[in-house]
Amino acid sequence: MSGLGYAQLAAHLLDGLPLEQAIHDTKIATHDFIRRQLTWFRHHDNGILWHNVTHHEKIIQLCSNWVAN
Repeated sequence: MSGLGYAQLAAHLLDGLPLEQAIHDTKIATHDFIRRQLTWFRHHDNGILWHNVTHHEKIIQLCSNWVAN
């Protein structure tokens, strides 16, 4: 299996990796995946509009306008 966390879970269950270390390693792998994914999106899709998620009202208005048009 190649999903996030599977290798770490297998290392814990089969190889005796301490659970705390498996959790830590999963967090690191997830963070690294997120960084690679963001980099890919930034370089391969110029159609994505990035927004600050704390500006809820602005995002709702933009989405409403997009759906209406």
